[in-house]
Amino acid sequence: MLLSYCFCSPFYFIFFFNDTATTEIYTLSLHDALPILNIILYDSCNDGEIELWGECYSIENTTEILLPSSELTGEIPESIGNLINLNSLVLYNNQLSGEIPESIENLTNLMWLNLYNNQLTGEIPESIGNLTNLTSLDLGFNQFSGEIPESLGNLTNLNHLWLYHNQLNGEIPITICNIELNLEHFYIYDNKLRSEEHTSELQSRTNLVCRLLLEKKKTQ
Repeated sequence: MLLSYCFCSPFYFIFFFNDTATTEIYTLSLHDALPILNIILYDSCNDGEIELWGECYSIENTTEILLPSSELTGEIPESIGNLINLNSLVLYNNQLSGEIPESIENLTNLMWLNLYNNQLTGEIPESIGNLTNLTSLDLGFNQFSGEIPESLGNLTNLNHLWLYHNQLNGEIPITICNIELNLEHFYIYDNKLRSEEHTSELQSRTNLVCRLLLEKKKTQ
């Protein structure tokens, strides 16, 4: 167990460890001490808090995380799903990678989710359809693949939906027509959709695309 540490000179740290009845003292160079210091500093959140990107966030009281253009790297931690009172998660213009964590389905109070212009991959999780309070969802300029989840049709409060410049394939799901009356913006160009010929119309005329989709379904 670490008792304390001392930055005792410009070049050395001294760490005091206690193991039952004995105390051990280690003197490390600054270079060798940095990994230990990272663990100490990043493991310093209080009970009822979680650490995200070097900051502590209250599980109960955090309602927004606004970190655009903050040079964030790595994956979005699964622990973000603990912030159940979060209503705004804005992480655009970073270098985040990996997939959207499944724990995001716990953020049912979320109204604004912006992950624009990162390096996120994998499929858009079907569980994102559980976030029924969303009014704005921006996943543009990433590397998402797979099909557009049908569960997006559950997001009946959505006004803005940006999915453009990814690697999404398949067809536009008919469930999008459940939300088309509320959508002010719906951009899905620069993907690999089989309905790509309709995407220019979809930017401003979602109702037209819904009619086309419905007519196609009737002929199948």
